[in-house]
Amino acid sequence: QNKDLFHLNLDHTINEDNNSVVGIQKSDLLFKGNEWFLNEADDRSNRVIFEDRFKNIRIDTLSLTHKNEQIRLAGVLRDSTHKTVRMSFEDVDLGKITPESNTLAFGGQLKGNLNLWQRSTAYYPHTSLTVEDFKVNDSVVGDLFLDVLGNSDLSIYNINMNLNKEGRESFSGIGEIAVDDGVPQILLDVNFHDFA
Repeated sequence: QNKDLFHLNLDHTINEDNNSVVGIQKSDLLFKGNEWFLNEADDRSNRVIFEDRFKNIRIDTLSLTHKNEQIRLAGVLRDSTHKTVRMSFEDVDLGKITPESNTLAFGGQLKGNLNLWQRSTAYYPHTSLTVEDFKVNDSVVGDLFLDVLGNSDLSIYNINMNLNKEGRESFSGIGEIAVDDGVPQILLDVNFHDFA
């Protein structure tokens, strides 16, 4: 069993606007047996700025890297009515970031973005991800494309996904996930074409 370790190097200052600034210096993390670096370039852009009551928070691009793999997080959270959060993935091995399971293992190169915007009481979530050479239990099933768009109250998520293998679509799913009274319902039209 892997033991995850986090060695974080942080500094704290107060800026000219009397906000706290937590800077993240080059730090290392051991996750699922892989060494990742937070702010590997050791630059000043990896930081979190907030007021003393955490009413306004700004995340300047936090960068997490492992070899040529990169995850970035940036955003602004102002009170309870405004959020802009962006997470991007570049060539991230899916197997290195998904939970471990005794019966199911995923792999492939993850690319794309997760975005969430909130204005007043309306939310605008959008995810666009690609997993090249998507693997399930060490079997490559193709390239997975996933696009998810949520509605403004987060009760319905429109899903458009497909799996292409050797230039041909082998699987597609279009529909929605509806969350009514906390109970999710999946309504997808699914098609298989030469799926093997």
